[in-house]
Amino acid sequence: MPLPAEPAATLADAAQQAGPDRRDGAATGYTIVLPPGWQRIPVRRGTAEAIRKILDQVFGALARAQPRGSLVRQRIELERRLTAMAARAREKAGLDLYLPVEYVHQAAVAASFAVSEGSPGPAEPDDPAQVVA
Repeated sequence: MPLPAEPAATLADAAQQAGPDRRDGAATGYTIVLPPGWQRIPVRRGTAEAIRKILDQVFGALARAQPRGSLVRQRIELERRLTAMAARAREKAGLDLYLPVEYVHQAAVAASFAVSEGSPGPAEPDDPAQVVA
């Protein structure tokens, strides 16, 4: 059962604090258009609720096809893993974690990405290997 598409994410709080007269050129938010089947987990506030919502949707669809006992164990393990991923993202100045929750062509997509705060750094160009690291 497909999950509803997540709307484009924004940092409304940051934009409200910055106000319309921000002149230093610093970014105050972001927008991402997610492909179908991807979900957002905020890592600063609302993490547990977002994870629960994703698990309810995914395991609600599976409940009709598998025994309850195995699903409970799987759900607990997945909740533990998602919570740990969100905690690691938070430690790295993360704002949001994105991951696919639907199969693509009957295969799980092994991917995720995080959005974090950062400084543009020095005026000189960075070494591409350092940026990737």
